[in-house]
Amino acid sequence: TLTIQRGEAEAFDITIVRDDIPVETVYGELDETGIAHFQITSFSENTANELETLIAEFDKQGMTGIILDVRQNPGGYLKAAIDISNLFVEAGKNIVQIQEKGQEPAAVTADNRVKYNLPITVLIDEGSASASEILAGALKESAGATIVGLTSFGKGTMQEILYMEDGANLKFTTGKWLTPDGNWVNEKGVKPDVEVKYPDYASLPYVDPAQTFEAGATHPMIQTAERILEVLGYNPGEVDTTFTDESADALKQYQEDQALIVTGVLTGETTYALMDAISEKLKTDDPQILKAKELLGGNKASSEE
Repeated sequence: TLTIQRGEAEAFDITIVRDDIPVETVYGELDETGIAHFQITSFSENTANELETLIAEFDKQGMTGIILDVRQNPGGYLKAAIDISNLFVEAGKNIVQIQEKGQEPAAVTADNRVKYNLPITVLIDEGSASASEILAGALKESAGATIVGLTSFGKGTMQEILYMEDGANLKFTTGKWLTPDGNWVNEKGVKPDVEVKYPDYASLPYVDPAQTFEAGATHPMIQTAERILEVLGYNPGEVDTTFTDESADALKQYQEDQALIVTGVLTGETTYALMDAISEKLKTDDPQILKAKELLGGNKASSEE
């Protein structure tokens, strides 16, 4: 039972039912050419099952190629990375090698579960770490996958958590992991087979919708807004920190095209619309995904035991 008070109004109670909230870590879509794009946001207890369910569903729909996207994925459970690798790595081949202090590396090999013998690419970037790198390394060296994007973070160590009697916990490093071929990527990362950088507008800073900019205004955020307009096909003049009449005219045209109130003023709903538009453009024109699809184009195969 929650007691809620809003401002100076009288407090009131609401009774709610506690429930388990599932946290999805895999998102997938199948395009018209049969190429499936799976974004894996982290490696949790259920990640491998989530991915396998989607792959099986898309396979029935005629999936011809797979993109595994672990960009900005910081890692998670080692077992999840091994289970996912097991969907693609031929039985008996190395998935990863584990080396504890003072001991020789011990290889973890693929088992006999169903394998998806499809052309595959893996997308990585500087935010792909740990379990993401294990997956990329396994598929690159043991399944012939093509790695696309930017060099990964480079975390080649493993940790365990010891839970203490007082409720505290101690997280400590227990060993390091190596790729199937015995490479240690710590502080070096997994290098892509095909390097593809993000467009410059992918890292544009935030524009605050609470700010109001009219012709004549000067502010660093204006430069971001003008660059967004330019990327979207409008001409704001010189992209700098000054909101000129030319900038206002470009914004008016954008507002008209988007059925917004035409004011030539950058604020509120217009600012939100600009940021949503550049985000959507990055999604639809993502150069790394486009390159991955290009590499997979025209290749057809099917799952096999």
